[in-house]
Amino acid sequence: MQEGFHAKKIIFMSAPRFSLLILEDEPAHVEAIRRAFASGDPGVEIWVASSLRAYCELVAARPPDIVLMDLNLPDGNTHESLILLSEKHPFPVLVMTSMGNEEVAVAAMKAGAIDYVVKSPEAFANMPRSAQRALREWNLLQERKRAEEELRNFRFAVEQSGTPIFITDPMGKIEYANPAFEKTTGYTLAEAAGKTPRILKSGEQSAEFYRNLWETVLAGKIWRGQFHNRRKDGSLYWESATISPVQNDLGETVHFIAIKEDITYRKAIEGRLKDALFDAQSAVKAKSEFLAVMSHELRTPLNGVLGFAELLADSRLDDKQKAYSQAITSSGKHLLSVVNDILDFSSMENGALLIAESSFLVADLLRSAVGIPQNAASEKGLEIRCETKPGVPERIVGDERRILQILLNLLGNAVKFTESGSVTLRVAPASGGDRPFLDFSVEDTGIGMSPETLKVLFKPFSQADSTINRRFGGTGLGLAISQRLAEAMGGRITVASLPGQGSTFTFRFPLGSCSFEPTEPVEKSCAEGSPAPRPDAGTVLVVEDELLSSELAGEMLDALGYRAVFAFNGQEAVEIFSPGIFSAILMDMAMPVMNGLVAAAKIREIEAGVGRVPIIAMTGNVLREDVERCLAAGMDGFLTKPFKKSELAAKLAPAEQCPSA
Repeated sequence: MQEGFHAKKIIFMSAPRFSLLILEDEPAHVEAIRRAFASGDPGVEIWVASSLRAYCELVAARPPDIVLMDLNLPDGNTHESLILLSEKHPFPVLVMTSMGNEEVAVAAMKAGAIDYVVKSPEAFANMPRSAQRALREWNLLQERKRAEEELRNFRFAVEQSGTPIFITDPMGKIEYANPAFEKTTGYTLAEAAGKTPRILKSGEQSAEFYRNLWETVLAGKIWRGQFHNRRKDGSLYWESATISPVQNDLGETVHFIAIKEDITYRKAIEGRLKDALFDAQSAVKAKSEFLAVMSHELRTPLNGVLGFAELLADSRLDDKQKAYSQAITSSGKHLLSVVNDILDFSSMENGALLIAESSFLVADLLRSAVGIPQNAASEKGLEIRCETKPGVPERIVGDERRILQILLNLLGNAVKFTESGSVTLRVAPASGGDRPFLDFSVEDTGIGMSPETLKVLFKPFSQADSTINRRFGGTGLGLAISQRLAEAMGGRITVASLPGQGSTFTFRFPLGSCSFEPTEPVEKSCAEGSPAPRPDAGTVLVVEDELLSSELAGEMLDALGYRAVFAFNGQEAVEIFSPGIFSAILMDMAMPVMNGLVAAAKIREIEAGVGRVPIIAMTGNVLREDVERCLAAGMDGFLTKPFKKSELAAKLAPAEQCPSA
């Protein structure tokens, strides 16, 4: 090597396979190595350094893939070379020495050399193979170090994890378990090693459960599930588990890894939630059953009170007797209103409110709304007015019965709380956002309300003060129910009022497409008054266990021109029934021996293929599920107690048009 040059570069190919740095101060040795690579492995880029300083400069500028290092150099002895070698470097170092001293070679290996060779012509000739072998060993060593580092990190993570983890052999025998396993199960690794997880088995889960587990993992799939296991101390606990098979390159399962989580507390919470849900569902069921019973028990006697009062009013009475009859009717209607309010509110609480959509005339709605409270207004000397603004459509789509219920509540309250002046129902088109509305406003000249009262106005069972209830009566549910009805139809009720200056309630009803499922149009009640009797209108089977209700139905049917045949339970009705005899059947739901639902189904079986007699449920059960059960049993209509003679006539009218045979 020329004096003053410490390094030179020798390139044999334009695309070298790897780079080689030769640290050697003897030119003859460098040339021998160069010739060996030129003939044996020409695809190598060779750098040469003849001193430690030049070596350091080259490595700093561009680290080679492999270094051939002589330990005796002009600017450093063997000791200095070993120190340099021991420094961390990202490439393999193959030591060359002419001393043949094994101690030096061993020291070089300990310092980090991948291998060493004793200088000789033969060693120089074989240098390409030595370098290739050193590179392979280095790469394997680096891979092993990376794997060991990953394993150390993994083991640290597993050891520090609060999740129980264990590893088994292919037969399921435990080989490793982390500290969390011991903490959860009570078994140390020494106690669990060599045993299977059956030591945790509680006997609470079936053999089929474990068979499914093994079938899954033996098929090479991951199993996920929950164990109800037993700890070392005998206590039971729940854990979720993921069990994964570990396979080698041949696809053979060599281990199973189980990762678990103690979910005992979560299962306890789930159990309490299930119990709470069951209790809540039981309470709702009990409430529904109570409401059904209450509805039946209250409506049945009310049916007798109002029904016979209606028949009494149709007879010849003097003025005093007429006043008594009207008092009975008024009291009965008030009690019925209270019952309806309670049932409506309870249905809303249970989420069982039924909204039925149909098309109807606005004029008919307003006529009914103003006409019903007219008598009460006239008795107080009040004027009820109805104003319709331009732009109000002739026909709208919605639940006519529920809209009327809201208007009657607002008008009834206006009449109740107004001593003099007038009550006005005003209808006008309105807009809000991107859809049209109708505003139904009820304005009165009554006592008005304070701001404090307005805050609780729509709360259930709330009234302005206790004197209101004593003076005017009521449950305090009417406005709460009306507001919920309005919201169920996509609307809202607002109010403006001042003490002594009257009140204005506005029900904003949305027009256009609604989210409710279309249903059949709502049947309108017949006009007030007594329908004219029709001679020989037909024979009706009355199935009713309550004697008073049965007698009332018979009297009403007689007044309408029908002949009544009576059965006092479902079994009697089935025995009496024969196709083609009856024009209709009035069927109570709740009866001894056989209820109305079973009786209706049996009658449908009897008449199969020979006609269909209309069966009308005549019951005090008014909940939505009651209606659905009646229709499912084969009934055709629903007549709610208490009912008027006109309502009975309206239900029977279709029966005359559809004979049973």
